[in-house]
Amino acid sequence: MLKSKDERFPRLAFAKDLSKEIDRAIASGDRVIVMLDANMDIRHSIIQEHLQKAHLKEALIDKYRTMNKLTFKRNHKDIPIDGVWISEGLQILQGGHLSFDEIIPNTDHCCLWLDIHFTNAFGHIMPMLNTPITQRLHCRDPRIVKNFVSMYEKLEKQNKLREKV
Repeated sequence: MLKSKDERFPRLAFAKDLSKEIDRAIASGDRVIVMLDANMDIRHSIIQEHLQKAHLKEALIDKYRTMNKLTFKRNHKDIPIDGVWISEGLQILQGGHLSFDEIIPNTDHCCLWLDIHFTNAFGHIMPMLNTPITQRLHCRDPRIVKNFVSMYEKLEKQNKLREKV
């Protein structure tokens, strides 16, 4: 039988690989959010240990100390198996989980969600989009009007607009 510390243990291998990728991302200056169905108690598990070593914290439990609620329908032990971990520097404004079947019907898990301020997540304020100035159809030149009408009639036939109306 494999022990949990055995290198061939699948969850341990997954946790190690995930923490390596997180370390690479953080080293390159990225901020990380991991949403995960761990299939085990997220408060005390191999995955939690490796995510803590990678300097991630479970966002919902950290913000709402009582957020140890059931996130899996067939869970009879009242242990949370789904979680959202965030890297240091990210602060959640709000977060939680929705009711079962609220977003995707007939699923075993409820939907977890976070609200993070845009500048906190991406580190800058996006510039305002420049909306182009609209140009009106110039109706004084009969050639332009004729061209517009012929293009419209062609599209009307292709898309069967008269039949649809």
